Amino acid sequence: MIKSADLSPSALVGLLRELKIPTWVLVAACGTASVAAIYAYLLDLNRRRREHFKDTPQPDNEHPLLAGLPVTRRVFGSSTNQSQGIQELSDKLGPTWGVRMPLFLPGFSKQEFILFTSDPAIISEVQAKKDIFHSRPKVGFHSIIPQGLLALRADKGQWQTHRRLIAPLFSDKFLAAYGPTLYEKSALLHDSLLQHFNDKVKTKAFDVQECLNLVTLDIITSIGFGLEKADSVRALLPPDSPQALKPNELRSALGFKRASDVLLDEVMKRVAEPSVARFWPPRYIRYLSAYAMATKRVYEVYRHKGDSVSSDASGRGSKDFNMLIALKNAQEGGQHMTMKEVKDEIITLMIAGHETTGLTTSWALYELAANPDVQDKVYKEVKDVDLKSLSLTEVKDKLPYTYMTFQEALRLHPTVNIFPREASEDVVLGGKYRLPAGSRILINQQALAWNTELWGPDAKKFKPERMQRPDLADLDNYFPFGFGQRTCIGKRLAYVEGVFLLAHMLQDFHLAVPSEFAPRYEVRVTLRSADGTTLLLTPRAHD
Repeated sequence: MIKSADLSPSALVGLLRELKIPTWVLVAACGTASVAAIYAYLLDLNRRRREHFKDTPQPDNEHPLLAGLPVTRRVFGSSTNQSQGIQELSDKLGPTWGVRMPLFLPGFSKQEFILFTSDPAIISEVQAKKDIFHSRPKVGFHSIIPQGLLALRADKGQWQTHRRLIAPLFSDKFLAAYGPTLYEKSALLHDSLLQHFNDKVKTKAFDVQECLNLVTLDIITSIGFGLEKADSVRALLPPDSPQALKPNELRSALGFKRASDVLLDEVMKRVAEPSVARFWPPRYIRYLSAYAMATKRVYEVYRHKGDSVSSDASGRGSKDFNMLIALKNAQEGGQHMTMKEVKDEIITLMIAGHETTGLTTSWALYELAANPDVQDKVYKEVKDVDLKSLSLTEVKDKLPYTYMTFQEALRLHPTVNIFPREASEDVVLGGKYRLPAGSRILINQQALAWNTELWGPDAKKFKPERMQRPDLADLDNYFPFGFGQRTCIGKRLAYVEGVFLLAHMLQDFHLAVPSEFAPRYEVRVTLRSADGTTLLLTPRAHD
């Protein structure tokens, strides 16, 4: 009999040699034992971490090793399922619930927990603890445009400097300079649509979501880069039109839009996946191509026009004026942004600027088509307004009901339906929801928009008059453009641009919803209609 005291490492090796056990068997046994030990450790870790978060409702079907990662992949992995998936889990688990991420996977070691909430009390607490929830998580935009406002952390000096340098782009002086460009591009949209009508064709279906995304892209490209040939909206012209784009011109005109779509898709996918997933070759090549296209255009303007163009916006409608050069010339304490910083900020403004405005305006058009009484009120207000001479600084005062219509569309269909924040330190919310430092909280703005306690029993009804409530500006749970110091810096331009486009469309067209059309939500960072927004347009002259 071998005594335990005799089982020293050398004695054990000698024993194994005497038994003549094949080496491969020993290696396999050691490997199996190691895997079993690791598996047992991870199972125990998963059990202990679930116990740590026991006061937060969590899905029952979590993976024994991957925790809630499969849940987030189901929710965020499909752009058409995200909104519905979050709502279904909220219906089952309550207004505040969470999922755990696997600590052992790269990218999740410091972002262990994700808390979803649409509870007004919890959201108010997050807003109050702005020293803890001051920044977005380091995902998505952080890995694509790291020097842009959407990615920079609010507790860092660089973010604060950038925001001060960018803020003048949305002042009265600059808004006045944008007006003529906005009218020019809006008029081009209308001319392109009107060419489809004649004595035989008096009503025609159009995807207004596509129309508005194209015109807002042209607007931001023009005022962002100063490019006069930003005319992707000409893609809407009939093929036999003399002004229709040739195939090569069409590819070029739509190139940035496609690049923008790819970059937004990447942002959403990177929210809830291991960092290695983004390097899957077909996907990564597509991303690199889109990123190269966006940066190439910025660098071309930066290098070739920057030294000779003034950023002065005093000349209303000056073709020499654009955001890129204004940012290049902007300075604070004698310090300018670097070319990379300017590039990331301009791409940020391009992506965020045209998507949000275009989508909200298309949702507003859909609601006007679905609510003829509201459409009539808007038309009555806008029909005699000279939009060509209307300054963007006067839009809110001259078109108050149209402005409320845009606000209500933004409430009912929030362009950004989820606002993320990251806990900079350990914190407990609501007296029970434990969040370790690095955890993310995702605020469900869409659920807030439909909350009957906040908006009344008709919360899901399109009703612009509700925007007249005197406490609107003081509501903690109404923040269509974000909250706190990270409120969208371009929200003023988004409002007046959207209202202007809305007014122009209503001046020229009567809107109706086809009987077979019903929008389906899709989320690609922004909330859109998955199948476009098909409306029947009838020129007012044919009414």
